[in-house]
Amino acid sequence: MGLKLKDFCVNGEGFAAPSGLRSPFARRRAEIQGFSYGGISLIHLARVIATFFYVGYSPKAPGTVGSLVALPLAWYVWYLPNYLGWAVVGVLFALGVWSAQVVINHTGQEDDQTIVMDEVVGILVTTSVATHLWWQFLLGFFIFRMFDILKPGPIGLVDARVKGGFGAMADDFVAALMAAFTLYLVLLFSARMIAPIGA
Repeated sequence: MGLKLKDFCVNGEGFAAPSGLRSPFARRRAEIQGFSYGGISLIHLARVIATFFYVGYSPKAPGTVGSLVALPLAWYVWYLPNYLGWAVVGVLFALGVWSAQVVINHTGQEDDQTIVMDEVVGILVTTSVATHLWWQFLLGFFIFRMFDILKPGPIGLVDARVKGGFGAMADDFVAALMAAFTLYLVLLFSARMIAPIGA
């Protein structure tokens, strides 16, 4: 069955690109993304993904809440073989880039606080070095949030210079790599400290 023009609607009521988008190309892209089929628009789908099923609409500390909610997901993802776990990370990162770009195009805001898919991916990357002990995942959460909030060194550089959907995901990915390395060193040091005691 072919699609016809009448099958499409624009957000069910009508759609206008936000005035914050100065470029006519950006406005046109936003208008196209406003089209929906079967009642589901690209913008709505992108918001569901970018906010991780609306977790990003938390009234307080959406990034922290998104990171916390991602912990159970990380727990189950790293029960998978490593190659499957990293495949999940790659898919979520790609979805995060796309959905964040759609949301940014729609709102005209580069720093949309409702976007928390970057924190979700960040927690997955950080906990990739942990074993399945709850305190290691919790420690990974705190280390990741520290890097994500303070944005030292390369994290702040990426945050300042890389924009768009990729930029929204990239700075947290760098923060997660640094957090994972830090967590690995902490676990390695603690294991070496505890080993002589148990000997």
